[in-house]
Amino acid sequence: MSLIEVVTYPHEMGEDEAKEAGYDPTVIGYIESGRTSSDDTKSAAKQMLDLPVSLILFAGGDGTARDICEVVNSKVPVLGIPSGVKIHSAAFAVNPEKAGNLTAQFFKEDLPLREVEVMDIDEDAFR
Repeated sequence: MSLIEVVTYPHEMGEDEAKEAGYDPTVIGYIESGRTSSDDTKSAAKQMLDLPVSLILFAGGDGTARDICEVVNSKVPVLGIPSGVKIHSAAFAVNPEKAGNLTAQFFKEDLPLREVEVMDIDEDAFR
């Protein structure tokens, strides 16, 4: 039995990964599998805030971080698992293993939190 409750969005937005890791997650919201968008990410973050949750752990890149942090706006801690194309924001752990370690530590002790900048570069302007 897990000491934490995992709340996730359906299918590839967390449900599949949570089940693969051995959790029995609470699944909220709806997506069309294989066709997710930034709107789905924002909806997931908003619905999680409404529950509320203690931590939002997400996988993705800077665009995902921007979408989540735009909705969350420091109301709950957020930690990114780096798995996207662009990883420039300080919202991410160094690697997936470190994200897992930080998450476990977060629930075991009172970690110091800080606000960080989310950097999502404009690809067209950059080119």
